[in-house]
Amino acid sequence: MFQTEIRINDSAVLKAFIPKDDFDGRPHGSPRPALLVIPGGGYAMVSDREDEPVMLPFLAHGYCVFSLRYSVGKASLFPRPLIEAAKAMFIIRSHASEWNLDPARVFALGFSAGGHLTASLGTFWDLPEVVEGAGIPRGSDRPTGIVLCYPVISSGDCGHKGSFYNILGTTTPDAEALDRWSIEKHVTEKNAPAFFFHSSDDSGVPVENTLLAAAAYAAHHIPFEIHIYPSAPHGSSLCSKLTACGVPGFINDRMARWVEDAYSWMETVPSLTDLPEL
Repeated sequence: MFQTEIRINDSAVLKAFIPKDDFDGRPHGSPRPALLVIPGGGYAMVSDREDEPVMLPFLAHGYCVFSLRYSVGKASLFPRPLIEAAKAMFIIRSHASEWNLDPARVFALGFSAGGHLTASLGTFWDLPEVVEGAGIPRGSDRPTGIVLCYPVISSGDCGHKGSFYNILGTTTPDAEALDRWSIEKHVTEKNAPAFFFHSSDDSGVPVENTLLAAAAYAAHHIPFEIHIYPSAPHGSSLCSKLTACGVPGFINDRMARWVEDAYSWMETVPSLTDLPEL
């Protein structure tokens, strides 16, 4: 397996894990799909439990897998982390030939606040300030599809206030600033198809976040798949011993199925057909 790190700026790093041709059952030499993993952490930190461990099952399925350590804390003012995510997508696609990956099949997966960043990438991929800020061709950052794991979506009553305070740089933002990056208010026909999973009793990021996003997707006739599980704490990651860190509540065999469900869904999403030449 080939591994490398690419520094995007002084606080963001893209990690790459590229499997060998004989790693799985895919035809020898055929371009592989790719997945960018974006961990959570409330835009205050980046969760290790939602980083490299999550890459492993998708590597086993033959994906080229990447993870983004993006700007957090005082450096997390939007759209900076979004520009970093857009730049990461461009880097992945611009190395398609070298890494033997299919530029038309590059997905993004995010947890919690990383889910907000992933959803932002799937929503605002053609926003001029993002495209120009990243210095990339329009459309080169567009995900083929996005996987949103207990995502922060809304800045409203059900939202995770801390995440929005961090990206706005204040604990007293006005309504216009809050609405600016509240995903459900900006969904259009250009949004990337999405897979959602959440637990109904998530006390960290309420399930209403996923339900609001799914309702916006339905209103715009954008393909999506949604899985709501009855009970699990926020931050369950893979829901297995690998990411439980000794906390029994983080182990949930039923909810752990989300990984295989997400992989199966990703395999059904059509490839992009209008990517720019890089």
